[in-house]
Amino acid sequence: MTTNAAWLDQLTDAQIRAGGWRHPGPLVRDYLKAALKAADEHPYAALWERLSEDGGTIPPLTRVYLHQHVGRVPRIRQRGEDLRSRPAPRPAQDTGPRALPRVGDALVSSVFAEAEQTAYSTDVRPGIEGVQLGPLPAEHALAGTRHALVLGGPGAGKSSLLRRLTTLAADAWLTGRPAAHVPVLVPADVLAEELTFPAALARAANRELQLWDDVTLPAEVFETYPIAGVPWLVLVDGVDEIIDQTTRRRVLQALIERGGKKHYRIVIASRFLPSRELDAILESEELGIDAFEIQPFDTDELPAFAESWFESLGSTEPAALTRQFMDDLRRTKLDHLTRIPLLATMLCSVYAGGPEHVLPSARSELYEAFIGLLGAKQYGRTDVYRQLPQRLRRQAGVAGEQAAEALLQQERALLDALAARRLTDASAGLLDVSTELTEALRPTHLDVLHWRQALRELLRQSGVLIERGSRGFSFIHRTIEEYLAACHLATEVPVSSPRGQALAALGVEPDSESFVVFLLACWQRVGQDLVPTLEDALDRHNVAAAGLLMAALRDGISLPAFLTKRATALLKGAAENRTARQDARLWAAMRLAHHDLAAGAHALGQLIDSRALDDEHLAQALLALVELDQDRTIGLLKSLALTQTNGPTHTVRLWLLDQLAALGGPHEKEVLYELTAAPRTTRITRAWAAGRLANLDPLQGHDALMALLTDHKTAGGTRLWLTERLAGQSWPHAPAVLEMLATDRSVPGLTRVRAARLLADHDSSRACKALHAMTTNTTIHAPARRQAAAALADLEPRLGTVALLALAEDPSVVAVERIKAAEWLAQHDKPSATQVLHSLMRSADARPPDLWRARELLSALDSASAPPAPHGNP
Repeated sequence: MTTNAAWLDQLTDAQIRAGGWRHPGPLVRDYLKAALKAADEHPYAALWERLSEDGGTIPPLTRVYLHQHVGRVPRIRQRGEDLRSRPAPRPAQDTGPRALPRVGDALVSSVFAEAEQTAYSTDVRPGIEGVQLGPLPAEHALAGTRHALVLGGPGAGKSSLLRRLTTLAADAWLTGRPAAHVPVLVPADVLAEELTFPAALARAANRELQLWDDVTLPAEVFETYPIAGVPWLVLVDGVDEIIDQTTRRRVLQALIERGGKKHYRIVIASRFLPSRELDAILESEELGIDAFEIQPFDTDELPAFAESWFESLGSTEPAALTRQFMDDLRRTKLDHLTRIPLLATMLCSVYAGGPEHVLPSARSELYEAFIGLLGAKQYGRTDVYRQLPQRLRRQAGVAGEQAAEALLQQERALLDALAARRLTDASAGLLDVSTELTEALRPTHLDVLHWRQALRELLRQSGVLIERGSRGFSFIHRTIEEYLAACHLATEVPVSSPRGQALAALGVEPDSESFVVFLLACWQRVGQDLVPTLEDALDRHNVAAAGLLMAALRDGISLPAFLTKRATALLKGAAENRTARQDARLWAAMRLAHHDLAAGAHALGQLIDSRALDDEHLAQALLALVELDQDRTIGLLKSLALTQTNGPTHTVRLWLLDQLAALGGPHEKEVLYELTAAPRTTRITRAWAAGRLANLDPLQGHDALMALLTDHKTAGGTRLWLTERLAGQSWPHAPAVLEMLATDRSVPGLTRVRAARLLADHDSSRACKALHAMTTNTTIHAPARRQAAAALADLEPRLGTVALLALAEDPSVVAVERIKAAEWLAQHDKPSATQVLHSLMRSADARPPDLWRARELLSALDSASAPPAPHGNP
């Protein structure tokens, strides 16, 4: 921390505000310290407490956090279009294809990276919006936007990402590195309360921090900047968990209205929302929001993640257990689950928690095993299951003991029923609902207060609920709530009933698919026949229902072959439908790959080859295809990168080559070599390809570069740009090429001057010779001659002064250039410059602005000899 910061730390909040310093005052610093502690608590901490062995410690989020990437959500919506009419909306469970490894932090790891990003910053199509294609590190992507909507499927890591953003900003401020904002985590349900926006933020902050430090923020703090000129970063979590649609829309509207306030930046994290609500956010002029989608974790990161969890869970040999876990995982069909943080955590926990280390075979089985593990851990460390009957016996005799035993036997059914009620009524207090549902078990002579105390203890020890002070009980994760609700509905609602069919039909909506797949699995587990209902869904919802079937198959639900074949045919047709929207076609192809890898790869390849996708959808399709057919992907990447007529933009071509480089082998080099010689490729693209090739193969790159640099048809600026960057890499041929450019009369004069200046770093005498030739060549434009003379004066003052004086006295040169030459001349020969300027003041062809400028310079050089102000406007 700097001395200045240490001094500012001694001031009060009022003094810092009065001084306008960009420094956190005592109140904000205390808040940031508490926020940093709270943010580093793992979002599944309640879950961990139930899993860890005695004496274990909760791992901080920073220990097990895997850095997330996001992909920009393509904006291709038409104004006024109702996206619910899409034939195949992208569902929540599809969190996008995995990113290929990047080649360094920039788009390319070459000496040309900076020049490419500068020279081509506008060389993009409208659909790409001037941003890098493909997944980006989440914190980098969000730093480049004022307001953001972050979408992700169940367990994708939305809460972890918001905590990560809080940690980064809070730590920066507390270690003397000013951040761009001050973060505040806000559960969306707080915004649903009848409070002003600042009051809601204050309640959220204080509720989050009450367990960490004695810090209380008044609402007034959120009415303006927390630090001078630094906005609040309002991190809103769980908008999708507000069940009531009217309330949810009211919360979204409140966020939209606050988006125009300069002291707020807003990031909303949510599952996929209904299309009308999503469009309301994206089309809001107040917010001007950018939408991103959390990408799945790279499977290469899984071993380190698993080992961290195994160690935290008490394994004595975490490395060995990790190797065994990875081997067993390869023999299952669960690899797609490991790309989702919550499910990866659950798999590790179930695997480590069982004595035989066995993995489940389906997602629903994973949840059942996990919930069973939570309950077993709780039962093993508490005697509530023995104490409860004894307590109620003391309070109500034998009837009380029998009621307690009945309650314990029905605990799981009660939890299932609570989850089902919570799905339809998010505001319902679970203790109140428990009291209502178990009223028949309560002995008549046991008062409600004692019964509620028993229920409260049972819920606290259930393993799947957590009590949050005045907020009451909630499930430790929404997907666990959905799974338990599905278990309840599967036993209460027949799949063939009208309500069962209506529930199944919800699966075509993105925000309901995960729950409906759980419900289908639970129905199948209790012996219900799914076929008639799914056939009906295919009849009524067509492609969207086919996508639901593929999700069900992927999650381990068994379906008859004829049903699978029909769904496959529908998805194939949708992927090949040239009249359909590109996002619908891409979604259908990716869903097809869930069940039939070959068919999905073929559909993706055809879609890419059709050139019907915009840049962002093209990137999505290629990243999905590489998972299925690497050889096909390489062929398409090469073909696209080499396309000349109606080919890709430079940004896209560069991204394509990055992907080839990440795949290894000679593919990138082969494409670059062909690009350097392609006759219909622009010379700037050929120059860029030659420069990149030189990094990979110096011999081939040298030949290509020399061919371009000696080609007079190549623009001088392009040739200089290449040479300048190569010179920075100690390219041995740079001096010769620079001299060639400096003396080439076909090259623009200013480019020749720049080449000569660069040449001076290698050989000043040759540079002076080239510059002197330019100063005496009257065919070169005056500005370039003046620049050449000034450069010459820097290298050889005597020659440069003569050249500047000759230019300033030359009557054939326009007055403005003569004055500029005199200005440079004054740095070396003030008397000669003064004489030239006096002569110009007497010139009959000088314009009033020239005369005013000459007089201004004379006044600066010798105020006593400055002539009177000329007539006319300056």
